[in-house]
This record gives sequence, C-alpha cells and structure tokens, in this order.
Amino acid sequence: MKKTNVYDRWMKFFQSRVFDLEMIKFKVQDRLVPNYDRFVEKRIKKGLNKKLEKAKTEDERLLDVNCTKFSILEIRKEKHRKENMNYHLDIDNPEKTLFWLNKNKDIHKRGLKKNFIKIPIIIILLIGSNMSIFSNFNAFVSVISILGLIVESLSTFINANCILLQNYNIKRVNKYIEGPYQKRKKRLQKRAEEYHEVTSIVSRKVQEGDNIPSIDEVLAGIQTSAQAKLLLDLVKKEISYRDSSLSQRMGVKTKSL
Repeated sequence: MKKTNVYDRWMKFFQSRVFDLEMIKFKVQDRLVPNYDRFVEKRIKKGLNKKLEKAKTEDERLLDVNCTKFSILEIRKEKHRKENMNYHLDIDNPEKTLFWLNKNKDIHKRGLKKNFIKIPIIIILLIGSNMSIFSNFNAFVSVISILGLIVESLSTFINANCILLQNYNIKRVNKYIEGPYQKRKKRLQKRAEEYHEVTSIVSRKVQEGDNIPSIDEVLAGIQTSAQAKLLLDLVKKEISYRDSSLSQRMGVKTKSL
C-alpha cells in the first residue's frame, strides 16, 4: 500500500509539473509565435495533398480529407483551450483521450529505445577519448560526450516518467469509462438531442468541401433565432469550460486527469 501511495503522489507531482510546462508553452507560443497553429495547419494540408495523389479510390480520398479535418480541428481546440490533447480527459469522449494517451506513450517508448542505444555509444566515446593519445581531440570528445550523456540521461528520465504517467492516466480513464461515464452517457444523449438542430448545421458545414468552414460560413447556415440562441449557448459553455480548466490547472481545483 505504501508503494502505491508513493507512486500515486509522484505521478500527481510529475503531472502537475507537466501542466506547468504546458501553460508556459502556450504563453510562449501566443507571444512569440501567435500564428503557430496556422503554420501547423499548412504542413498538415501539404501532407494531405501528397496523400491525395497516392489515393486510388474515392473512399481513400474521403478518409484522408476527414482525418485532416479532424487533426486541424484538434489543433484549433488545443489553442483555444490551452490544453495538450495528451494529458486532459475529455469527459464527453474518453475513448478519444485513450487514443491520445496511447499515441503519446508510443512516442515516449520510441524515445526511450533511442536513449538506450545512444547512452552506451556515448559512454564508449567517453572512455575512448580518455585513452586517446591526441590531447586536443581527447578534451573535445570528452566534453561533447559528457554533455551528450547529461542530455540523454535527462531525456531517459523524462521518457520513462512520461510512460509511467501515461499508464497511470490510462488506468484512471478506464475507471472513468467503467464508472461515472456510464451515467454521463444519458446526459450526453439528452444534450445531443437538445442541441441537434444547431450541431447538425455545424457538422454539415464541416463535411462540405475539403477545408474547415469559417465562422461566417457556419453563421450563414443559421436561419432562425432559436438556432442562433442554441449556438450562442454552446459557445458560452465552451468558454466556461476553458475558464474552469485554466483555474483547475492553477490550483483552484483538482484536474480530472
């Protein structure tokens, strides 16, 4: 039991540091690279053009286009909410959270494998440099090897702990899916029915064409005051979510993940 408590406390502490870095990241992006999301979107669209050239059927083309739209929407959501998808529970779609947790876990696993390959090589270089008869070359290689060893050791520490953190959060999300989410599904179904008139318009606009629709294009699809009121209510809920999420990460409340 003591080991579990120590592990849980360390994971919570490590994740709180991740959230701190996350907030710094978005502050730096907003100040120094305000159009970062547009840059990423352009790269994604370039990748889509290559995929479309290789696509052999209309179904493949449609799949590539829809995947690109999904990626762009997630990037825009990240910027708006100031949240990386990897570490935040989507209480309405926990399966998506699991997808990003596993994806991030795989990235850190590949990084850890590279660490295990690089560290022995650096150690061999360090030992070899101390045995070299060329003093100037010896000093240069020693310094580079020591710096490389420090960097790789830090990278190993981060990758290992990020993998543990993903496992920790994957278990927590699965518990949420098996427990509270089963009750929440009914509320989600009721909300989907309540906002269907306006969400269907937004969904249709997203599916039309190859690009994400602009705000003006979405608004053009709103034809009644009731639809406008529903859309405004959805926007207010999103703003409220963002404000409460930022407050939680600043220590006002405990984050879901």
